[in-house]
Amino acid sequence: MRLSKAIVISFFLGFIASCNLINPSEPIPTYVQIDSFQFKTSNPVLTGTARQKINSAFVYFDNQLIGAYELPARVPIISTKTGLLKVAPGVILNGLNGLQLAYPFFKTDTVSLAYQPGTIKKITPSSSYYSATLFKWQEDFEGGNTFTSITGDTTLNRTLNSSEVFEGGASGKLYFKAPQQTAQVISTATFTLPVTASYLELHYKNTIDFQVGIQVSYDQGGVYYEYISGFKPKSEWNKVYIDLQKFASNNRGLNYRIMIRADLPSGMSSGYVLFDNFKVVSY
Repeated sequence: MRLSKAIVISFFLGFIASCNLINPSEPIPTYVQIDSFQFKTSNPVLTGTARQKINSAFVYFDNQLIGAYELPARVPIISTKTGLLKVAPGVILNGLNGLQLAYPFFKTDTVSLAYQPGTIKKITPSSSYYSATLFKWQEDFEGGNTFTSITGDTTLNRTLNSSEVFEGGASGKLYFKAPQQTAQVISTATFTLPVTASYLELHYKNTIDFQVGIQVSYDQGGVYYEYISGFKPKSEWNKVYIDLQKFASNNRGLNYRIMIRADLPSGMSSGYVLFDNFKVVSY
């Protein structure tokens, strides 16, 4: 009788041990809370506006990618030691919410993260443009307006109306009032583009759709253009980051210019698109 009881107890203890092997206790992470980035610029004359739209974070721990997180985010870090946390700013590519990009011109922030399982460490990463960033072309409408009309019955004008200005003292405005229907404008200033990373940044607010294009002028003469991104109405100012590299790689030329196109939809008596802080960046 005593022997059988010992066998039962032994079996029971063995069963518990085997369960622990099958279902080991899960490690408790250290949590990192990231609500937003702080973006800085030491030379706004060179870099233009510091107003960015960093809406995601690419998080690395000891150089291993943990994941990409939409902000605000609480990121679990599983480790048994102190390590280096790297946070890279992420933006929406070409205005498409499903496409997140670790923006190649924004610096990654690095902090030491102590091993403290179950705790929450709140950080506000800082970023700025890498010093190697080249600002190929900018238009913030503060000193004038370098856009001119190609076709259409209205054009992009400079507005000083404070209710229409994003920051500073001026913005650009495409305004339609029936029977005005179309506009196609182009920057008079030209810039060069490499085959490496290059993007157009801009702020906008609009009641009608518009498209952004790029024109190339060839060494031997002639031009070619494409409209590469389109944007729906936004009731608040928005910022977008538009990839120019594919166009530049496929269309090597002497120089490039930015184009804008918009049409007043049927049934609307008026509409507008406001712009600010155009800048083309590359390496």
